[in-house]
Amino acid sequence: MRWNKRFCVYLVLSWTALSGAVQAASTNTAAIISGTAAALPSCLNWRLDGTCLWLRCGWGGCRVRTTLRVYNYTPEAVVTVRNDSASHPWAEMTPVTATSSGVLLGLTAGLADGNGNAGPAGQVHRDRRNLVYREADVIGHPLSATRFTGLAQIGAPVCLPRTIPLFPYFQSGNDALVWRDITPVESLYPAALLPGLREIGNFPLNTWGSVYPRTGTVIQQEEPKAAAVIAQRAADIASRSAQPHVYVPLTTGMASHGNRWWDPEPLDERDPATGTWQMLKPRLDTGCYVFGENDSLSLTSWSDGRMDTEGDYVFNLWRPYSCCRSAGIFIGSIPGAAGSLVGVGTDIAFGDITSTVDGLTDAIGDSAGGAVEDSVTSIVSSAVAEALITLTDDAAGDNTRPVTVEWALPEARADGEALDLYHDISGVTLYGGPDADNLRRIAEVSYMVGEPETYITSATLELDTNLRVFAMTAYDIWGNESERSNVLGIER
Repeated sequence: MRWNKRFCVYLVLSWTALSGAVQAASTNTAAIISGTAAALPSCLNWRLDGTCLWLRCGWGGCRVRTTLRVYNYTPEAVVTVRNDSASHPWAEMTPVTATSSGVLLGLTAGLADGNGNAGPAGQVHRDRRNLVYREADVIGHPLSATRFTGLAQIGAPVCLPRTIPLFPYFQSGNDALVWRDITPVESLYPAALLPGLREIGNFPLNTWGSVYPRTGTVIQQEEPKAAAVIAQRAADIASRSAQPHVYVPLTTGMASHGNRWWDPEPLDERDPATGTWQMLKPRLDTGCYVFGENDSLSLTSWSDGRMDTEGDYVFNLWRPYSCCRSAGIFIGSIPGAAGSLVGVGTDIAFGDITSTVDGLTDAIGDSAGGAVEDSVTSIVSSAVAEALITLTDDAAGDNTRPVTVEWALPEARADGEALDLYHDISGVTLYGGPDADNLRRIAEVSYMVGEPETYITSATLELDTNLRVFAMTAYDIWGNESERSNVLGIER
């Protein structure tokens, strides 16, 4: 019997050693940017979100402009959870920590020790084995100072980080009286008194801890989960206004980047539409999630491989934004994919179709389905390309072949008035048929007004082999369509 007890203790200690500490969570700005970039493919979640309408007036009158509205997550802040009030896991934030530490000493005046425990330092309490205290900071993400590396190649706008880079929006040292529960104002919230109101996880079956009271003390036997709860609390404060804490709301001083913005709701621990998390240190995650994973029935825990020897943790807070580029006086927004407007205006004079054979590029593959080189000169992302080109039911039949069409966009209206190309032209339409007398609409390219990178002037399409003669028109944001271009055929 004695041997069995020792064997059980040995198993517990071995499991703790295997799933416990990893390297200390020291990092710097370059590492944070690199870790953020690694998560872009899974955390950005970019999508088209509609069209914005703008009124633009000048000496010649007023016109309605449209710009693309997009939606994506952006790294808004870096949230650090640290064990030592006098040091910081983020190297560049050490000077700021020194200032905060001085404020901390002045505020507490000996009412709490360096670990946040009321009473003499070093005193051991058996009932505090699972009681974890940490300092926390919410700091503007360094990517707020620059555009995403490589995102310009996407071919569409992106909602960029808007916070002030490296700005300390929340530092628990400055908020010591409330964060250390010396002034127990957080205990007045109903969520701090009633279990289950603001739990991280699925209460009562699984919970990492409660968001309230939003102090630095958590009851949690797994330290990485305790750090996650504390990070959630700090970000919960910073994402709201008029909270009983010493802090600056994240909405303060946000950059516009020349856009109109739709901001997310304040952070909710169970709603990814308000924000998601990515651990940067001690383990780098390349995906985003909300805290509270239910691992109670799993052989492994979320905390496995995430424990830090120094008790320091660093997280990215990703928040979703919708935005569109400003182009005048805002009128409204149309949800869904970008489209054209219908209204009143003058005709458009269409530019000639350019090619090597009678105005049309001969780019038909052989009957065996030989490869055809893609001649699209304005490359856009696959998501944007799908939104640009629409084929009608008449475009394809039983037998198809690739046809590359190139065209020149108009520079002026029929009355000679100059066109503002990227704001006046909304799209082009391709007509095709077996001969010039039987042309029908077979494809449409809908440009994203105000976004020059979407104004492609060539495309390779899979078309019915019976379509041998083609013509094109352009249309403006009012829906006015130009006369057809010269009718051209393909060499047999």
